[in-house]
Amino acid sequence: MTISIMNDYLKTAIRDAGLKQKDIATDIGIDPIHFNKVLNKKASLTPKFANQLANYKEGILGVREQDLLFPPLDLELIGQF
Repeated sequence: MTISIMNDYLKTAIRDAGLKQKDIATDIGIDPIHFNKVLNKKASLTPKFANQLANYKEGILGVREQDLLFPPLDLELIGQF
């Protein structure tokens, strides 16, 4: 489930920035096919790759490395604190 959240988050960020997966992969220096596999839950996102995406073109995607690796989860809390 966490991987799915990260992938949706990253896909949305790419779409909102008006970028193409292939262009990002080429600029970062990774295989576009591997990048597609990461986005489609067929390969894992490494910390190095998350860092590259977070810093891509000075943060144009608007994503943080931490959020890519550990997506925030909406949790419903019940009870008293």
